[in-house]
Amino acid sequence: MKQIGLIPNVVTQLSDLHSSLGQMFEQWFGQHLIFDRLKPDSVHKEFFLQLAVEEIALQFLNGNSVTNLEAFLIRSTKANVVLLQGCPALFHVVNAQFRTVPALPKMLINLLQWVLIRGSIVMKQLTKYGYPHPNPPLGGSRNW
Repeated sequence: MKQIGLIPNVVTQLSDLHSSLGQMFEQWFGQHLIFDRLKPDSVHKEFFLQLAVEEIALQFLNGNSVTNLEAFLIRSTKANVVLLQGCPALFHVVNAQFRTVPALPKMLINLLQWVLIRGSIVMKQLTKYGYPHPNPPLGGSRNW
């Protein structure tokens, strides 16, 4: 029961990163779930475990995934979820949402936009300072 008291602090810290992160955590891990003796689903548990990994943008996205996430956000349909396969945590969360609702909630769209911005910034920084592209073309040199 000690964990119940920690939840508001976690929600606040995630909200400081992006409001949608705090909202999603509250929805899937909030105090109401503990009081109702419900457990969060494995998709959202895996999402937040991956989120906890340092350098979230690099863990979530590579160069192709950034491009595909951007394309998905332009047309966020169930048919386009395959664009997110390069980022399994996002793919599973979005896929789970489409199993229950016909359109993604604004909170999830906002979260995807935040991940896209973070991923884009990291990719630009890597290429700006002369690091090789994280996804060399097939057959390309692996000596980086």
